[in-house]
Amino acid sequence: MVGRKWFARMVIALGLMGVAGLSHGVPARAELSEEEYKKLRSDATELLHLRIGDITVIDSKPEMVKYRVEATVDQVDRSARGFSRGARLTFESYYVPTKARKQGYTGPESPPQLYPGWTGWIFLSKSKNGDGLEPAAHGRSFHYSYDLKP
Repeated sequence: MVGRKWFARMVIALGLMGVAGLSHGVPARAELSEEEYKKLRSDATELLHLRIGDITVIDSKPEMVKYRVEATVDQVDRSARGFSRGARLTFESYYVPTKARKQGYTGPESPPQLYPGWTGWIFLSKSKNGDGLEPAAHGRSFHYSYDLKP
């Protein structure tokens, strides 16, 4: 028979493994507060209404799919790079599959799974690993066309 202390230690150890991202190979990430998301959106260099064109998967793993997105600008709210209506651009994004979220992914919020023809407002900023663009506030960077205020 297993004692209560042993059982309690196992529960704590398994919980810590999940928090540390050691379970199921899913990296640990902390969810952001609403204030942090708001700051990332306000710091975004681009706020554009885009129409998604081609999508190319550049890295696919069970815990995350990364892809390059080609899009056309429909409207501009702000653009440090000088984008205007009709301009074409590319940016990189990612998607965390439902299975990975159920296996311990804790945030930040995943961007939606984009598809050709998707339209909406997107907050973009310079990517961390280059001169390209990426969602400024992870999943909170995307606002559908029918939203009144991004």
